[in-house]
Order: sequence, then structure tokens, then C-alpha cells
Amino acid sequence: MTLWNDIVLGISFILLVFLVWKEVRRPDRRWLAARVLASGLAVIALAGLGLSEAGRAPKTVGRQRSGGATGPADSDGGIVSIDWTRKLVKGDRLRVEGRWLEKTKPGQDGRKTKLVLTGMGGVLDSMEIQGEGREFSLSAIPAVIGRTNYHFIVLAGSDTLEREEIPVEVVEGKPLNILFLASSPDFENSFLINWLSKGGHGIASRTRVSREKYDKAYVRLPALALETLTPSLLDRFDLVITDAAELSLLGAGERSVLRGKVREGMGLIVKTDSTEVGRAPNSDGRRRSDGDTGVSLDGAGKVMYTSVDTTYSQVLSGKERLYAAYWSRVLGKMAREAAPEETWRMEPELPRVGEPVRVVLQTDRGGLPQGDIGGRAVYLAQDAQLPFFWQGAFWPEAEGWQIARSLQGDSCWWYVWPKGGWVNLYGKRGADGSTESGLVPEAGQGARRQIGAYGPAGPLFYAVFLLCVLFLWVERKWKG
Repeated sequence: MTLWNDIVLGISFILLVFLVWKEVRRPDRRWLAARVLASGLAVIALAGLGLSEAGRAPKTVGRQRSGGATGPADSDGGIVSIDWTRKLVKGDRLRVEGRWLEKTKPGQDGRKTKLVLTGMGGVLDSMEIQGEGREFSLSAIPAVIGRTNYHFIVLAGSDTLEREEIPVEVVEGKPLNILFLASSPDFENSFLINWLSKGGHGIASRTRVSREKYDKAYVRLPALALETLTPSLLDRFDLVITDAAELSLLGAGERSVLRGKVREGMGLIVKTDSTEVGRAPNSDGRRRSDGDTGVSLDGAGKVMYTSVDTTYSQVLSGKERLYAAYWSRVLGKMAREAAPEETWRMEPELPRVGEPVRVVLQTDRGGLPQGDIGGRAVYLAQDAQLPFFWQGAFWPEAEGWQIARSLQGDSCWWYVWPKGGWVNLYGKRGADGSTESGLVPEAGQGARRQIGAYGPAGPLFYAVFLLCVLFLWVERKWKG
């Protein structure tokens, strides 16, 4: 039980004792039992309202990530966990990962099951699994910009066991300003600059011709003084791409400026030979890896050491799509990240029609934000401890893509599934067609909240409290 629950129950008990004591001490003994009952019910209703606002503990513990969820532990089988990234930048790979569970009898291996990811009129990826419980991973690179629904299908022979929508939004990504520093001309830089210019990025290039002479070029940027790296110059760029030879030729002051801007959030890619890959030390001499070979975190920025310097060969061999996918992923990972002024989160992240959704808005904008979801106003309450968080409740009426926006900010797209969607993740279906939810959203710093923090019990508590208070008020007025 949380500290908040202890406080609510403690205050409620003290209040109940006080109110009953006041009623018992009244000289008028008429309606005593009714007055005591009404006082008790009013306190219970108040306690229920207090507890319903807290992060209540669910019946089963699951975990949601960006577009994913884990179902109840007592599931009879099917998709019991699922995860994918809802919003991708062009060129990013869509990965649908999770776990398929099929309960088998002792000594049986279970039937063969085929998992298929489809989209754009064809099969994008598939795999076969067999056994009681198996992890799966399917992937594809989306070919279109915008909102698309892929399908995740589970087959056993000619039978379709499950079929669910996998909604994905693919965006172009913001144009970047990129600075190239090269010790000599090379094909890799030439092809990359040409590809980046077609994508609308701003480019400044400095190629060393001799010790103090450079060849400079600009795309979508004005002519800049590139001879010396200064803080004001690097403030204009999201990413610097250089080679190890040029990096070693920089003066101590320039290297210090470059490292300082990386620590503030700018990205740095260093092309080198294979013996240097992964050597991206921080200012304190230690290295912190974010999980990718050759990539290190340095303050708020990232440094990538790579020996891959012939990606242009993919363009020459007609594999432009692979080339674009690789560099789109690298740029998205390494470029300076701008913090959004506001972000939306829906809990659960696999919402269904007619079921409560907790709406959370994180914003740095001032004023009193009001949400607009699917054309309906949703009023948001400010968090008492985190003033930049606002939250409310919403019951979606239609399935499909929905838009959420505040009156002051940008829009955000999210998806609503039909009432019978993700049945294995939500729990067992009852006789009336309803399900007992096993999904538990992950909120913020690992805090877990039950589906629909403002569930149907809230209005009931309000009604009981108002009726009891009304009775006590009328009884006193009638007596007077």
C-alpha cells in the first residue's frame, strides 16, 4: 500500500470517529441510526475518491512500452506481449517484437504457428515458431510517408488465430544543418552530401587542400567562416562529420570547442579505420555506450566512430533504398535533439472503443491547456507535484486514427482499436462480451497505473457522498 493510501485511510478514520461522536452526543435521538449511517457512507465515499486519484495497484502486473503491452499472467494463450515504435522517421526500420504463448499438455511440443507481418498489399516478414512460449521479432522498412496500418497475423495451417492492426506513423524528419570536415577529398563525402542536399538538409563542407588552405562548399546555407571552429559557428549545426586524420590536425582549442558543443547536445561522427571503432572517450576519459558499437554518450551529445566509409557503393550498385535507410537511421540517432514544447501520452497505449483512456499532456507552455481529442473537448487538471503535467479522461467512441491537440500547441496522432482488439492482452472475455483488463500502462518513472485512472467508480462515489451530505443537511434544517 502506498503512502498516499495510508494518509487517505488515516484521515478518513479520524473523520469518521469525529462525525459519529458528534451525532451520538446530539440531544435529539431521532434518526440517530440514519445519521450515523449517512456520516459513515459519506466518509467512505470521500476515501474512495481519494484512493481513485492515486496510482492504484492492478490485479496483474504488466508493462507497456512505446506502442506495446504485456497481458495477464493467467492468459490461456495467444499474443501475451507486443511492442513496436509508433512513430518512425523515414528510413527507420519497424520492429514488431513480443511473445506468443500456447499452453500444451505435458509431453507435447505444440503445433507449428506462423507469424506474418503484412502491409502495402504483401507479406513484409514472417517466421515460424513451435512450443509453449516463444519470443518473436518481425521487421520491415516502411515505404511511405504518413499514417499506415500494417497487420500482424497468426496462422496455424489454414486457420487464422489472431489478426491485429499495427498502426505506424512515418515522418520526414526535420532538416538538419551538417558540417563536414575532411582531411582530403573522398567519394563517401561527395555521395553523402549529394544525398543530403536532395533531402533538404543544409550543408557546409571544409576539405583540407594544404596545411592552411581549404576547399569550401555550401548547400542551403550562406557562406560561413569555416577556417576556425568557434562556439558561434558550431551553434549553427546539429551534426559534424569528420575523419580521424582531420580530427588529429585540429588545434587543442578547436578540439576543446568541438568537445564542448558535443557535450551540449551536438552529434559527432568520426570516420576511421577498424582499430579505432568504439574509441569515443568522454571528457573524464571514460566511455559510456548506448548499446550500438562505436557510439558513446558524451554529456548531452553522442559520438560515433565508424569504419564504414564505402556506403556509396550501394548507390553505384542500384541499392539506393538501403543507402537511404542506413543514413536516415544514423542521422536520426546522432543529430542534436530538440526538446518538444509539449508531448501527449495515452494510457493504456492500446486503447479500445468505449473504454476509459487516461490523457496526459506534458507542456512547457503557460496558461491553462485544454485538450481537443477527436473533435471533443477534454479538460485537463494540473498535477499537484509536477506542474508541467496535465491529465484528464476520455472515452473514445470510434476506432481508428484519432488526433489530439491543445489549444496552444501542435497535434498528435494516436490509434484506437475496436472493442474486441487484443483480447489476450486485456484478459479473459466474460459472458457479456466484456474483458477483465490485464494491461497496465507504464507511466513516467516506472510508476504503474490501472487502466482508466478515472474509472466508473468515481461518479458513484460522488453520488453517494452528495446524497449523504444532502440527507444530513435536510435533517438538520427540518429539525430547526
